[in-house]
Amino acid sequence: MDLGDLQRHLSSHVLLDTLKGTKLTGFGVATDGSDEDTMTRSLGSYQWMAPEVIKEAHYSTASDIYAFGVIVSELTTHKVPYEGMANFTNGALMSQALVMRQIAMGELMPSFSASAPEGIVALGRDCLALDPDARPTALQLTRRIDCLIGNLRYQSDSVKLQSCCVPGPCVD
Repeated sequence: MDLGDLQRHLSSHVLLDTLKGTKLTGFGVATDGSDEDTMTRSLGSYQWMAPEVIKEAHYSTASDIYAFGVIVSELTTHKVPYEGMANFTNGALMSQALVMRQIAMGELMPSFSASAPEGIVALGRDCLALDPDARPTALQLTRRIDCLIGNLRYQSDSVKLQSCCVPGPCVD
């Protein structure tokens, strides 16, 4: 897979192991973005879809970044996003259509664990920006993740990440 390829279905196809870390799988719908017909087909699980994908079926690198932010949320909560959400008006489980509408309108976002490190939560929330242009690029994400890893290596048992893990010196 080239660096310019779009995943378009980044979701819980993430494998974790104790030796080498995280592996992404399920690249069956990945594309280089050159085929407009396949770029506008609605693919993927709605929980990981960016608002613009739900509204316009428009995939981009920014929509993959949004999906990455959802995965960050998932890693902090250990739950599938929006699972078991109740409708505020009647207490019934929210339908997929209602969840999708609220995601598309920016009224609903994945949650993060209160015990997750601040830098991880900030990174995840930045990826979930409603405006695709406000989301970090893959290069910015790489730099921030490198910063987070570097800070984790030098922290004591009480993990408090330095400010460079939120937009700042390590992101430039």
